[in-house]
Amino acid sequence: MADEITVLKDRLLDSIRRENFTVFYGAFPTDNLPQLAWNSDLEPDPDRFFQFAKAQNLRVVYLNWVPFTAETIDQNVLEAGEGQNLSAAQTDWLTDRNNRLEEFRQFAGQTASVRVGFLLDGVFHFYERVYDWYDAFGTLLEEEQPEA
Repeated sequence: MADEITVLKDRLLDSIRRENFTVFYGAFPTDNLPQLAWNSDLEPDPDRFFQFAKAQNLRVVYLNWVPFTAETIDQNVLEAGEGQNLSAAQTDWLTDRNNRLEEFRQFAGQTASVRVGFLLDGVFHFYERVYDWYDAFGTLLEEEQPEA
């Protein structure tokens, strides 16, 4: 059975096709562009997001999603390099980080996030869903090794 965000991604693709939008698959505008996030707490139905875009006579939407794989985890495992003298605290940190990283393996095969958006008057409007565990994964990757 597909995970919740994969189901949402498929639903978004169906809506895009049904509403005859042209899809641009790929990355989204940089952070220096004004952005507005759709408040899915107030309106959880993504079809309402597309209805808004259609009411503005927009035809192009941007779509991107992040598949989470075992390779994603493997690529982020850190190992002490040869000749690298680590302190006990650094070795403990490295071991703990890699152990916590392994806990995310249970999510391999899921879609970690999905985002659809459009540009209107220089503002990027988007609808996004991200698993909390994927945010935690990103936070773990940002942790820095302690000093020696």
